Amino acid sequence: MPSLLKDVELEKNLQLKLKRRITDALRNATPGHLVMRRKYYYWRKKEDGVMVEKYIGPEETTIVRHLKRKKLFQKMLMIIDKNLKAIYFFLENYEEYDPAAVAGDMAKAYRIPDDEVYEIIGLIDPKIWERNYHKRTKYPEHLTKTTDRGELVRSKSEVMIANALFANGIKYRYEPVKIIGGIEFQPDFEILSYSKEKIWEHFGKMNDPVYRDQAFFKIRHYMENGYRLWDNLIITFDDENGNLDSRIVSRLIELYLM
Repeated sequence: MPSLLKDVELEKNLQLKLKRRITDALRNATPGHLVMRRKYYYWRKKEDGVMVEKYIGPEETTIVRHLKRKKLFQKMLMIIDKNLKAIYFFLENYEEYDPAAVAGDMAKAYRIPDDEVYEIIGLIDPKIWERNYHKRTKYPEHLTKTTDRGELVRSKSEVMIANALFANGIKYRYEPVKIIGGIEFQPDFEILSYSKEKIWEHFGKMNDPVYRDQAFFKIRHYMENGYRLWDNLIITFDDENGNLDSRIVSRLIELYLM
C-alpha cells in the first residue's frame, strides 16, 4: 500500500528547502517597506533609530521591485512556517492502520487469525496475494528487457510501466495466470493498490489486425466480467512509432493508483 507518510515527508523536505532559500534571500534584503499614497511610492525605513519616509521617484524602480519581492518572501515564509508546524504535528500523531498490525495488538480474547483479518474488511492480504502468484511460462525467449526490480519483461514499454510502479512503491505481479470468465488470461500487470486488485494491460502492436482483434476481445471480456476502465482496469497503447509516453504512465499512476 503506498504510504501517505512518504508523500508528507517529501512535502516537508520541499518546504524546508524553499524556506532555506527564502531565508537566505531575506538576510540580504533591502531594509524597510513600501507605502503608497495617491499612486506614489514612499520608502519607509529606520535611519539612526528613527523611522523616516522618503519619496521614491519614477527613476528608482529597482527599490520598489526589491521591496515588493521582500514582502512576497515574508508572506510566503509565514505560510511555510504554518505548513511545517501542521506537517510536524501530523507526523507525530499519524498512526498507520495496517489491519494485521491492529488485530495483533488487540487483547487475547479478541484476536483474529491473520488470514481472516483482511477478509473481514473486504481487502486483500498483501502477503497472501504475493504468495499466490502463478506466472506465465510461455515464450520465455521473448523476455529480453530488464526492469529496475531485476525481472525480465517483453518490451521497453513494459519496462517503463514496471519501473514507474516500482519507483512509487506499488505492489505488482508481471504476467500472472488468471481465470476470468472461464478463460485463462495473463495480463501484463496485476496491481495491488490500497489492498484492491487492478489490471494494467499495455497493447503494443495495434497496427497488426490480428493483434488488434485480440486486444479488443481481451478488453471486452474483462469488462463483461467485472472490470471497469479506470477503476480496476488500466490500458495503454504504443504510438505509431512503437513508443509509450512516460508522462502518460506517471499520470495514470497518480490518478488511479496513488
